[in-house]
Amino acid sequence: MAASQKNQVKTRQIGRNSVASARKGKRKSVANSKDLWGRMRGRLALTEVEHARIEEQIDYLKRHPGYIQLFSQRARPFLHYLVEQVDRRGLPMDLVLVPMVESAFEPTAVSPKQAAGLWQIIPTTGQEQGLLLAEGYDGRFDIHTSTDAALEYLRYLNKLFKGDWLLTLAAYNAGPGAVQEAMKASAKAPPPPPPVSLIETQPAIAALALPTPPVAEVEPQSPYWNLKLPRETQDYVPRILALSRIVADPAAYGLRLPPIGNQPYLFRVDVVPETRIPDALAATGIAPEEFFRFNPGFRPGVEPPPRAYKLLLPLEQARNLAANIPGARLVAANRYTVKKGETLTMIAKRHGVPSQKLAQWNRLNVDSVLKAGQQLIVYPAS
Repeated sequence: MAASQKNQVKTRQIGRNSVASARKGKRKSVANSKDLWGRMRGRLALTEVEHARIEEQIDYLKRHPGYIQLFSQRARPFLHYLVEQVDRRGLPMDLVLVPMVESAFEPTAVSPKQAAGLWQIIPTTGQEQGLLLAEGYDGRFDIHTSTDAALEYLRYLNKLFKGDWLLTLAAYNAGPGAVQEAMKASAKAPPPPPPVSLIETQPAIAALALPTPPVAEVEPQSPYWNLKLPRETQDYVPRILALSRIVADPAAYGLRLPPIGNQPYLFRVDVVPETRIPDALAATGIAPEEFFRFNPGFRPGVEPPPRAYKLLLPLEQARNLAANIPGARLVAANRYTVKKGETLTMIAKRHGVPSQKLAQWNRLNVDSVLKAGQQLIVYPAS
């Protein structure tokens, strides 16, 4: 390799390392922010992935800042709830960006292939994940149940693809079978020929074409980039990675994310099978259009099958429902103040949750020594 080529590669690598280091420092500085985007930055896992297709998607988003504003506006009521669900499972926070690409955070979105809801779940996948699809109720539109099903499905896919989140996201979009077939085809395909360069003094003589030594590049860790997948999937994964980079440091790309407070907007209320949805609606004191906006799994005017449901409502209306409907229970994460001499195991047992989970929720080890007055977040047992 010529000295000039070596210097170019070195410079490019130093530049990438500098950008990566800057992003890491940015995440550390905002991890405890009161802004919800800041909370997300502390748990993003895919911002260091580099590829030209990601840069293309970032350029697109920079040219269309209205897209960022639109999904931020639509996400506002639901984003904190989704962040909590991802956080309590210990999954990468990048997964919260999936609905931004799938549905632009439109809870009632339906695709031509009958994928539905924030997470765009098709009927067969929804039923496989235990969602109820019936007259008067479709679990794919239900914010809580669809999020639970989507995250468990993503966890399953990630295990299937041995921890590779790029393959996981591709499989979520195209189906695991399509990705597996593409991987088999890629393994059988011969390697591409090296690039050639014609001798400058005789550019028309193809016989004198000589191989050009390849410029050293940082090879992507995931085989995803080499797979022949549907065009939609080829754009889908880089779009999520581009959004992850933008959320990590919007100012670096000349963009701004509207601030969203790191406080819950919606609270979960579990109701028993005997509860009729019209009665629940009346008990909340909320306008019907708002009730169905936060609970789009229900069809207005059609009574769903009798079963236990999990409703999402703003705090005041959630309290009204819990107080006025027999058997209704307000379910929310809470802050626990550690008392002198308490351990994680003791606190976990008192709240009926695994000690490993309690440690995970609070970024601690199971054997971490707690201090009196320390605040712990505790999610409900179920």
